Amino acid sequence: HIARATSFSAAKVWQAKLMELLQDPHASYDRQQALALCYEARFDAAVLLLYEQLGLHYDMLRLHMSRRNYVALIDTCRKYAPSDPDMWIQVVGFLVAGQEQCSDELRLVLQWIHDDRLLPPALLIKLLAASAPA
Repeated sequence: HIARATSFSAAKVWQAKLMELLQDPHASYDRQQALALCYEARFDAAVLLLYEQLGLHYDMLRLHMSRRNYVALIDTCRKYAPSDPDMWIQVVGFLVAGQEQCSDELRLVLQWIHDDRLLPPALLIKLLAASAPA
């Protein structure tokens, strides 16, 4: 158990150093290469940071979807959807098609979309109807 704890703490130290490097605006590195390496290592915090730096907001959504991280998914959409309302379409489609119970999250998203008039109601009805059981 000591060896595992030591390797875990060493990994945390390296992750912290890597995040510091990735956040340094003066650091010189290939962001695409760093993204590939961090993705392969499943270092989500670094992947998300690089996606953000590269403007890959839909990739951020897809990562949150793959990890079933509904809070981060919705937060990301609320942050970036004002400049790209179609992000809400992706989120609604994902929440509606989900295998898991996420009705609370869907209700919350639909309420935001309605209150802020982010998408036309007809489009929402179409999205919801497309996923209704036959």
